[in-house]
Amino acid sequence: MDDKFWEVVNKYINKADEIKEETSMPQASSSLLYAAARYNALNIISKYGEKEREEHTKQHIEIYEEFLRNSIQHLYDNRT
Repeated sequence: MDDKFWEVVNKYINKADEIKEETSMPQASSSLLYAAARYNALNIISKYGEKEREEHTKQHIEIYEEFLRNSIQHLYDNRT
């Protein structure tokens, strides 16, 4: 993952933090997750045929789970 990837990630996190201040952390989290699902659905539908959609959906779910577990571990390991 290159510098541009992390730059974009930080933009999303900063926006979620803004939303959290307006609403709550659960609201920011769930709305960000829903927005990612909608965007990923558009990505899958635009790139793959009906037969391939289920496999790519599973791949996105596996990637999300890996990202979530790695982030939890990273935050846990770097608590202050």
